[in-house]
Amino acid sequence: MNRTYVSSVERGERNPTLESIDQFAKALNITVSRLFVDYGIEDAE
Repeated sequence: MNRTYVSSVERGERNPTLESIDQFAKALNITVSRLFVDYGIEDAE
């Protein structure tokens, strides 16, 4: 993944694709749902 793309996502200039979100989670060794916990979006479990 290009660091310019990552930077633009971090700054809110671009919206990540679902594939990119999955790659971010894998790189951070967490689940995709964990990326959104602090934003009020949680698993439906």
